Amino acid sequence: MKRRSGSILIMVIWILLLLTLLATSVSLRSRLGIKLSSFFTHRLENTYRMHSAVNLAAYFINKDDDPDNDSAIDSWYNTPQEFETFALSKEVSISIKDEESKINLNRVDKNNADAPVLTAFFDILKQNNVRLKASASDLITSIMVWRGDNTTYRQGKSILENEYKKGKAFESIDEFRLIKFMTPEDFEALKPYFTVYEAGFTASVNPVYFSSGSFPFDTNRSTFRVNINTVHELVLKAIVQSLRIGTNSEKELLYQTIAKARQGDEKNPAVIFDTMDLTPPGREFVRKLWPREVQQLEEEGRSPDLIPVPGIAAMINYLITQFFTVNSQFFSVRVETKKGGVLSLGVVETVLGPRQQILTKGTQRNYYPQWLLTDSLRGYPYQILEWNEWVTR
Repeated sequence: MKRRSGSILIMVIWILLLLTLLATSVSLRSRLGIKLSSFFTHRLENTYRMHSAVNLAAYFINKDDDPDNDSAIDSWYNTPQEFETFALSKEVSISIKDEESKINLNRVDKNNADAPVLTAFFDILKQNNVRLKASASDLITSIMVWRGDNTTYRQGKSILENEYKKGKAFESIDEFRLIKFMTPEDFEALKPYFTVYEAGFTASVNPVYFSSGSFPFDTNRSTFRVNINTVHELVLKAIVQSLRIGTNSEKELLYQTIAKARQGDEKNPAVIFDTMDLTPPGREFVRKLWPREVQQLEEEGRSPDLIPVPGIAAMINYLITQFFTVNSQFFSVRVETKKGGVLSLGVVETVLGPRQQILTKGTQRNYYPQWLLTDSLRGYPYQILEWNEWVTR
C-alpha cells in the first residue's frame, strides 16, 4: 500500500513539473509575442512619424512666400521654427537644406579635359584637412568615366574597367559609391558636397515632369548652377578659383568679399542676393559687395564696374551668367527620432522636388506656373526622389 502511495506521489510530482514547464513555456511565448507585437507597433508608429515629418517639411517649403529667392533666412531653411509648434517635434527632429548648395555630379566639368572645378575643390578639401584615401586625380577620372565623357583627363589611369563605366548621368548620390577608387570613408566625407539634382534633371524617376520641352532650362550646358545664398563656402571657393579669367589675387579677393558679405557682421547684416543681382553685367551684384565704394564712385560720376579692380567685373559677369542662381528646386530632408526602442527606426534622409510651381510655355511663348500633382493623394506638391532609412542604435 505504501509503495502504491509513493508511486502515485511521484507521478503527481512529474505531472506538476510538466504542467509547470508547460505554463512557463506558454508564459515565455506570450511575453515574446507581446514584445514582438510591441516592436512592430512601435516600428509602424515611427514609420508614420517619419512620413509625417517629411510631409511637414514639404509643407514648410511650400509656405515660402518668395520661392524665386531662397536663402538661409527663409523660414523653411535648416530647422523650421514653426515645427516647434507641432506635437511631432517632441518625437522627431527635422533639418532641411537645398540641393543647389552643392556640386552637381552630372554637370561639373562636363566635357572639360582638365576639370578645373573638381581639381580646385579637391585641393581646397586638402587645405581644410579633409583627407581622402583615394587621390583627387583618380576620383576625377572615375567621375568622368562613369558619366561616359569624351575626355582626355587621366593623369596615370588611362583605362578603367567597363564595370566602372555607366555611360549615363548619375541618377542618385548613392551611385557615387560605385565609381572606381571610391571607399566608404571617402563617400561619407564627400557626400555633403555633391548632388545629382538640378533644373532639367533627366533621370527616369520623373518622366512626367522631365519630359522634353516641359522645363525652360538648357540641359545641354556644361556648367552647373549653385544658389549663391546657400552654396557651401568650399564649393563657392572652388568655383571662383576655377575661373579662367582673373589673377589668383583677384579671385581670392572676390571670394573673400562674397563670403564676408554672405556672413555679415555686427555692423552689417548678411547680404541676400536676389534675381535682380544676377542681371548682366552684374552692377547690382557689385553694389551689394562694395556698397560704400559704389556710392562714392557714383557721386564722382564714375562707373561702379571698376570696383575694386577691373578684372573682377568680368569674373562677376561670368559667374552670374554661368554658375549662380538664387532659387532652389530640390531639397534634402533629414529626420531623426528623438526617442524610441532599441530597434526603432532612427534616421530618414530624403530628397524632395521639384518645387510645386513649374513653368509651362504658353501660346505667346511666355512661361506660366502650373501645379505639379503626381502624388497618389493628388495634392502633394513634391515628388520623393530618394528615401534612405537606417537604425542608429
